[in-house]
Parts: sequence; structure tokens; C-alpha cells
Amino acid sequence: MTVALASMSLSLPVFLLSLGGVVGVAALVARGGRRRWPLGRTVALTAAVYSLLFWGAVVRFVGVERKKTLAARWEMRERGGRRVIVLDAGNGYGAVAVSSPELERYLTTEKPRTVRVTFPVIYDFGAERAVGMPEQVDGIPLR
Repeated sequence: MTVALASMSLSLPVFLLSLGGVVGVAALVARGGRRRWPLGRTVALTAAVYSLLFWGAVVRFVGVERKKTLAARWEMRERGGRRVIVLDAGNGYGAVAVSSPELERYLTTEKPRTVRVTFPVIYDFGAERAVGMPEQVDGIPLR
């Protein structure tokens, strides 16, 4: 399983540690070399550019929501005195129980072997972080 390093809980510590490293390198570059650059201006400019790039990447690539559609097996069960539809995509998301009279009618009349289930998925830097409850089953919205 891929772990996104810069999830929101780690963003500030990662930012501060990496900023220290970037500013340290900028200070060394400003002090050495043939042409001496003003230390204060170099460090400030480097810190500003790095901050914009870091937080821009976090805002752009953390918490991205996309829809994911998967084929799932289904079955009807009694739970707490009412009928629920259990959907299992068999891909590690686990089974989820939903209740929808419209979906129940569709499944009992059509009796498809599998259904297409649409989930909202949250990504951090391209890695899945969280999966929400199903939003649609074979085009039927779940409320």
C-alpha cells in the first residue's frame, strides 16, 4: 500500500524541515562561488519560491476526489427487520450495505449477475487515501 508522505497531517512538519534544508543550501550558495550574492535577499527569495511551490503542490495534489466505477456482486439480506442490498467489489474495499427501493426493484426484475458501482475516491499525490459510500449502482443514484 502506498503511503502519501505529504498528507495534510504531515504537511507542516515536512514543509518546515525541507524549508530549513533549502534555505541552508541557498545560504551556502550565496556565501561561496565567484560572485557573492546578498545573503538576506537570496535566503528570502529562495524561501518564498519554495513555499509557493510546496503549498501549490499540496493544494493541487492532496485531497483530489475522483469517481471510480467497479463491477460488484450483490445479494439481498434482512438486517434489522428490513431488506438491504450488500455490494462486494472483491477488491479490498469490503462489502457495503445500501438500502434503496428503486435499486431493489431493478435487481429483482433484471437479476444481473454483477452491477457497476460508482464510489467517490480521495487521492493524495495519486495514491488512494479514502473511499466513500457508493453513489450509484448501474446508473441508479443512491440517496
